[in-house]
Parts: sequence; C-alpha cells; structure tokens
Amino acid sequence: MNEDTQVKSITWEAYEHEHREKSKDWYWSLGILVITASFLSIIFGNYIFGVLLVVMGVTLSIAGSRHPKLIIFELNKMGVRINNKLFPYATLEAFWVQDNSEHDRMSQLFIKSRKTMVPLLIIPLDGVETEDVRDFLLYNLLEKEMDESFSHAVLESLGF
Repeated sequence: MNEDTQVKSITWEAYEHEHREKSKDWYWSLGILVITASFLSIIFGNYIFGVLLVVMGVTLSIAGSRHPKLIIFELNKMGVRINNKLFPYATLEAFWVQDNSEHDRMSQLFIKSRKTMVPLLIIPLDGVETEDVRDFLLYNLLEKEMDESFSHAVLESLGF
C-alpha cells in the first residue's frame, strides 16, 4: 500500500473478551478457595487480608458472570480509538499483530503504550483483516514483536 492509496481509517466491532460460561463447579471452587484462604489469613492474625480476599472473591464471581461489552475500535490518522477514548500515536510506542487464525483462536493487536496505567493494549481483531491493520499501523508506529502479559494469560485460562 503506497502513500496515495493508504486507507483513511479502519473501524470494527468486537467483544472486549471471549465469554465462557462458568459452571456451578467453577463458582464452588472459587468459594472454597476464597473461604479457605481468608480463614487461614484470619487464623494467622491478618484480618484485613482475610476480608480483602472475600471482597476479591465476590468481585471475581460477579465479573465471571458478566457478559462482555461490544466495543468499537478505530485506527485513524490521529491514533487508536477504543469506543470514545482516543490513544494518540504520540502516547504509543509500538505494535504487534498476532495472527492466531492457524490456532483457531481470535487474532489480537498488541499496542505498547507510554502510559504507566495502561502499558499494553490488547485488542481483538474480530471481523477485520490482520494484514490491513498491520499495513495501516506501519505508517504511524514501530512494529515490535510482543506477547500477552502473564496476568492476561492467567485470567484468560480462568475464563475471563
């Protein structure tokens, strides 16, 4: 794609994550784990941590039952827009398009940000050509191989 034929923007919709229904066993396991850990914490005199574990367990169960939101993604000349939040190219360092089509998984776009609160954006590429996204971003960002963070992989394996 040369400068004259570059697309002005690429827009697509995708769910924020792949939803997996949680079984009753998943909730029972979470409950037993949280109760046991908080009970042990209280036995060892760490009452605040015990209460915090219960709050985290309740939060995880609520988050696990919630269905993902449909999000609008856009790559344009100003930056990367996720719903109504614009990430200007000046605040972004690099990108990597991970094509997972061979592994029967959704492809993902990784964008490394200069912001400390949002160091890595992981964007699902559902319904858009990975090569088009890569070609578009090459004009604005450095391409650098990267992978999902350990915490993201753990959450994904737990069904989030």
